[in-house]
Amino acid sequence: MTRWSASLVAAVVGLAVLQGSASAQTTGVIARTGASERWVFTTDGKEMGTQTAQCVAVRPGQSDWKFALDLRAPSQGRTVVVTMSGTFTIAANGAPVAMSLTADADGSKQRATYTFAGKKATARITVGGQNVSRGAALSGSETLQLNNVITLMSFTTQAVRPQAGKVSTASIFAAGALQTMKLTLTAQPKTETITVAGKRVECVVVDAAPIANRFWCDAGTGELLKVAAPAQALVIERR
Repeated sequence: MTRWSASLVAAVVGLAVLQGSASAQTTGVIARTGASERWVFTTDGKEMGTQTAQCVAVRPGQSDWKFALDLRAPSQGRTVVVTMSGTFTIAANGAPVAMSLTADADGSKQRATYTFAGKKATARITVGGQNVSRGAALSGSETLQLNNVITLMSFTTQAVRPQAGKVSTASIFAAGALQTMKLTLTAQPKTETITVAGKRVECVVVDAAPIANRFWCDAGTGELLKVAAPAQALVIERR
């Protein structure tokens, strides 16, 4: 997961490899029942897919979400269709509680469920008619990540709330690789105002290592609003 937004097919393939009525939460992850978001992926200015998410319930200390991913990813001179949908539950501080998904990468189908208990993550994956179970140790401070589900990275930046001119770190659990890693988020000294869904939003501009992405995060809430992977000419925007 060193380049989570650059490898568009890895969102699915990585699983197989395995080697509005409730009150909003006021701190940590922003969640309101019925709230939804849509992300658009473009490469060299050409739209190639979307990721959507909706908060379906807010309960004490956590929120439930459903998500969907639909990409037409270029790969070795052809287009690979990647779809994925599922649900996840997130604690108010961004920590993972549970996740389940179904995925299809160019006809290769798989299902996966993840549970998080104490300092352990357990994945149960079905692919090619075979069932696989794997576990991974956690420190307890990780937020959840799944390739190309940008909503989850937004939970991380909301938990960290990057500040202009400052360096912060975040521990994440990369579900596809079943491993933890640390992100270093280096914020530029000056904010930048961008247009998001027709509105002008002041953003902290953050360089994220080691994934070599640039983030634009709402200066007030920490919400992720735009991602760029310059080496791949890839831009992902919330619209």
